Amino acid sequence: IATGSVTVSVGLDTEGIVDTVQSFVDMYNDVANFIDDYTGMADEDDHASSLAGEAVLSTVQSGLQAVMSGLYQAGDLQGTSILGFATQQDGTLELDTSKLQDALTDHPEDTLNILAGEDGIFQTMEGRLDIVLDPDNGTMTLRQESLDDQIDALQEQIADSEASTAIYEDALRMQFTNLEIVMAQMQAMSGYLTQLFASSSS
Repeated sequence: IATGSVTVSVGLDTEGIVDTVQSFVDMYNDVANFIDDYTGMADEDDHASSLAGEAVLSTVQSGLQAVMSGLYQAGDLQGTSILGFATQQDGTLELDTSKLQDALTDHPEDTLNILAGEDGIFQTMEGRLDIVLDPDNGTMTLRQESLDDQIDALQEQIADSEASTAIYEDALRMQFTNLEIVMAQMQAMSGYLTQLFASSSS
């Protein structure tokens, strides 16, 4: 078996694998739902959401969706839908556990290679998250640094126009805080995938 492939042992724990994949789907949906909730154009009070128009989150969202629409292939299996993944209209994922169970039963090695093998779903997602979360040059890190710089600049202007500047500063702080929440959720997802990928490849 080539480097990065998953070796299937006798007595494959299909239920455990399905539970693991469901946990991945749940984490993915937590991130997708948070981004959707905080990037909507207006809430019920007709106030713009705190992250509306935040380009970095649109990039993150499209990147996550691109991972799940990739044309992964191993043996006779191709794509993510054959394993039971389905992207919903709201951008979340749904997992058909019966489909995944069938794939694990009929094509165990191919299924695991699409999930956790070299260039499989989990590894591709981990790479995508690294681009976003890198502590030095990640897109989310750089955006937070930019917001922090704007807050610092505004603090210097407060004496000149205290009321309006304070309102804008509060909005930026809320933006910064919500980006931190997204980062925390994505870091949890990245950590989960790192652990999962390591255990699946061992």
